[in-house]
Amino acid sequence: MKIRVRTEEFRMTLFIPAFWILGSPLAHWILNRVGKRLPVSFPPLTAEQRKSLRKTLKRCKKQYKGLTLAEVESSNGDQVTITL
Repeated sequence: MKIRVRTEEFRMTLFIPAFWILGSPLAHWILNRVGKRLPVSFPPLTAEQRKSLRKTLKRCKKQYKGLTLAEVESSNGDQVTITL
């Protein structure tokens, strides 16, 4: 997953592995810790569910490579783009 931030002052591109975000136990633990402060809870995932999630993400990444998930532009010209 790529996150691109563009402003008049600087440009930044972050490469984040999508499999880690949604499929790892550590990421799930972090989401639960953050979720305790928010009115959102994340149910625990079993090892089988994590494996299935990773497979699905891998297939989507191959099939929809370069898919734009979100594109936001502010009134002053700042842009944020998230692609798969």
